[in-house]
Amino acid sequence: MILSRYLSKEIWIAFLAISLLLLMIVISGRLVNYLADATAGDIPTEAMLTLVLIKIPRYLGEMLPLSLFLAVLFALGRFYRDSEMTALQASGISFLQLGWRVLIAVTPIALLVFSLTAYLAPWAAVQESKLLARIKDQSQLDTLAAGRFQLSSDGNRLLFVEGLSKDRKQLQGVFVARGINEPNANSQVEVWAANTGEQRKEEESGYQYLVLQDGHLYQGVPGRADYRIVSFEEYGFELRPKSAAETRVRSNALPFKQLLEDKHPYMQSELQWRLSLPIAIWLLALLAVPLSRTAPRSGRFSRIVPGVLIYVLYMNLLNISRASMEKGELPVFAGLWLVHLVLILLTVAYWIYFTGSLNRIWLKVRHP
Repeated sequence: MILSRYLSKEIWIAFLAISLLLLMIVISGRLVNYLADATAGDIPTEAMLTLVLIKIPRYLGEMLPLSLFLAVLFALGRFYRDSEMTALQASGISFLQLGWRVLIAVTPIALLVFSLTAYLAPWAAVQESKLLARIKDQSQLDTLAAGRFQLSSDGNRLLFVEGLSKDRKQLQGVFVARGINEPNANSQVEVWAANTGEQRKEEESGYQYLVLQDGHLYQGVPGRADYRIVSFEEYGFELRPKSAAETRVRSNALPFKQLLEDKHPYMQSELQWRLSLPIAIWLLALLAVPLSRTAPRSGRFSRIVPGVLIYVLYMNLLNISRASMEKGELPVFAGLWLVHLVLILLTVAYWIYFTGSLNRIWLKVRHP
């Protein structure tokens, strides 16, 4: 019991530290991408944090197997480095008993990953789809930032404002240009410059308009002097949504129960993927026990490189098998289970070599 608690503590401390580090790296990269989208006016800046938080269940479900694998390698590697493994063997703890205790220690993590991939991540995917649909239905003013040029979704209208009220209804120092991206050099360009502007909405039709106030309209062909200037008190533009909202439900947003009932290869590939991640927790933990074996005075990171290579190969094979299932090229009954079988055979081979079972069998054959 004392050994189980001690082993679990070492694994969990390393697991939490690695998971936090990987999560910070992933979130930072995702925030950079969203910041670029917000700069381009594709999403409002206030939606960036929400989008990142919604994706955390999916990120965790996919990265926790790697975190756990590295955690077991680190924990057991320290046992070998500090000769604690030698003391355990001297006290009668076999490698099989050690492997069983490792499985017990990682089982709560496997159940957590199953909860994330089967239930929480699909729910988060639904919320993400709804949020993105609302963002796509917004007008250009909803993502506009003061002091920055922004191109409309059709690429035909450029908008700039010096100031913007908190409710985005009142604008100051408005500049609008249309026809600037026309391929024909003789195409007419229209430029509006107004002191103020406001966003209005018709209650009956629901249409939104940008109304410019106290400004001038400049019309003409670039490079020619025969342009026209028109003064106006008010001038209105219709504000259309940036694009039609996508309503198709993705497979990663479908409930776990629906995937169990649907026998289509595409749905079965999603089902097997969700089950593969918690299964990977147990398989990788068992593989890490013999893989972590090092000389007493060697570095604790000496087994990390081969471990990461095995993990990358394992996950790539899972993704290739998943893609083949979606296309109908791989039978459903084989699916991702073949990849797990390969890892099981590799783990068994490592255990046989690790425990010296092959030598004992060979000696019995030679000396019955």
